[in-house]
Amino acid sequence: SSIYWAMNRLNNEYGKINESTKNLEEIIKLRRKYSTEGSIIYAKSTIAANYGLLGDFDKAINEINEYVELLQFPSDLHIKLGIIQLIIKCEKWGLLKEYRYIVEEFVEYIPVKYTDLFKFDGLIAEHVEKDYTKAINLYNKFLDEDKGYRSSGIYISKASCYRKMKKYTKAIDILDDLSTSAKRNKFDSNYEYAQIYKDLNDYDNALKYINIYLEHYKNADKEYILINKGNNLKDEIIFLNNPS
Repeated sequence: SSIYWAMNRLNNEYGKINESTKNLEEIIKLRRKYSTEGSIIYAKSTIAANYGLLGDFDKAINEINEYVELLQFPSDLHIKLGIIQLIIKCEKWGLLKEYRYIVEEFVEYIPVKYTDLFKFDGLIAEHVEKDYTKAINLYNKFLDEDKGYRSSGIYISKASCYRKMKKYTKAIDILDDLSTSAKRNKFDSNYEYAQIYKDLNDYDNALKYINIYLEHYKNADKEYILINKGNNLKDEIIFLNNPS
């Protein structure tokens, strides 16, 4: 099933969520022959998460919580972590504190992952408490401790915090450094670039970057939440550039 998992990840990266679900269904067929019930439940929970990525967050979270009930600790941890990932992807920031216990459980079970709490608490500081200095400090603490971090998310979050503090040059510098790195998912930085240039009233650059962002998802399902997010920002930029 490893090939289907790879296809699932690739389709997910480009917003082809219905294709991702088909890959997961094939994984389930194979696992019914060769794997444990727990591994099948995990694949089903990933299908449930796809509902959220297509706009039905409530259905997704309800189904995933049902799958959690079918497993005992620690077998349920991977599914619970899927809830955290979905909350972040869907930007349901009001749920972060409610579900923080999952990260605590994960760190208690695998103590070397203690840095995940810095990252998670940084998101709470940024999006719930609106304390951007605190968030940046937590993100930096995470990066100082986790030298093997290979993704782009924390760097984009740091840039977002500086933008919200109106420190636009610092935000752009972070994204520029990210663009020359080998980090994964760098394309997401184009959305933050667009936000920065919109705030600077530089609508030409804002449109350039949001178009680059949307180009990445040109084959995505039309219901995909990041397509809607990108289109909403593009509409806002166009309106601000031509308010009449």
